[in-house]
Amino acid sequence: MGGERTDHEFVLVPFEEIADASLPASRTDATLTIRVQSVGLITTDHDDPRISLELHLWTNLNGTDGRPWKYIGEPRKLDEWTANNARLFRHDLDYAVETIANQIIGESYPRNES
Repeated sequence: MGGERTDHEFVLVPFEEIADASLPASRTDATLTIRVQSVGLITTDHDDPRISLELHLWTNLNGTDGRPWKYIGEPRKLDEWTANNARLFRHDLDYAVETIANQIIGESYPRNES
C-alpha cells in the first residue's frame, strides 16, 4: 500500500457526490464506499422468541470488487428491544456500525506492531 502512514482522515460523503468527483484529488488517498444491504431483526429459535439485530453491508475500497460484512447482535426478547423508545435497538445499531467500521479500517490499514 505504499509508504507507511500514521495519520488517517475519514470523510463521510453522500453517495450522490462520489460520482461528480467533488473530492480534491490531492487530499484523497483512498475511497471506501459502504452500502447497507439490509438491516433487520431475526430469530432462530421459535421456542424461545429472542430476536437479534442483523446488519449486512457491502464495502468497496478504491474500486475493487468489494466484500460483504455481517453483524449479528445479542439475542433479546421483543419487550427489551422496544423498551425506552427502542433504546437497546438504537444502541445495538450504533455498535454494529462502529464494529464493522473498525474491522474495515483494521483490514484496510493494518497497524505495524513493533
